Amino acid sequence: MTSQGTQRTEATGRLLRRRTSNRVIGGVAGGLGDYFNVDPLLIRIAFVGLMIFGGAGAVLYLIAWLMVPAQGHDASIVESLLRRLGLTAGRIITLAVIAVAFVFLINSWNYPYDIVGDGSVLWAAVVIVLGFVLIRRREGASTV
Repeated sequence: MTSQGTQRTEATGRLLRRRTSNRVIGGVAGGLGDYFNVDPLLIRIAFVGLMIFGGAGAVLYLIAWLMVPAQGHDASIVESLLRRLGLTAGRIITLAVIAVAFVFLINSWNYPYDIVGDGSVLWAAVVIVLGFVLIRRREGASTV
C-alpha cells in the first residue's frame, strides 16, 4: 500500500536541471548525467568529441547551458530573459515561423549567400527546439 506522497514522487519523475555543485564548467554534463542516469564523464567526452569532429559540441553545450534551468530554478536563462522582454510563447512561435519563412524565401530566390546550406543546420535547430519543448511540456504536465 503506497501513500499519496509516494505516488506524487513517482509521478513527477526526473527533471532536467544543470548542476550547481560538482560541476566543471556550467553544470550541463552533470545535469544530463543525472537526468539520463549516466556518468557525466561520458557526456563530457561526447561534448569534447563533437568539438573535435565538426565543432558542434561547443554550440550544443552553449545551447544547453542557456536553455536548461539550474537546480533550484524553474526558468532557464533564455526563459528569464524572454519573460523580462515580455515575449510569450505565441509571439516566439510567430517570430520563428516568420524567420523560417524568410530563410526559405531567400533560398528560393538563389540569393548569393546560402544561409541554410544543405538544410542540416535548419533540421538540427528544429530537432533541438522540439526536444526542448517536449521535455519542458512533460515537466510542466508532471508537476501539475
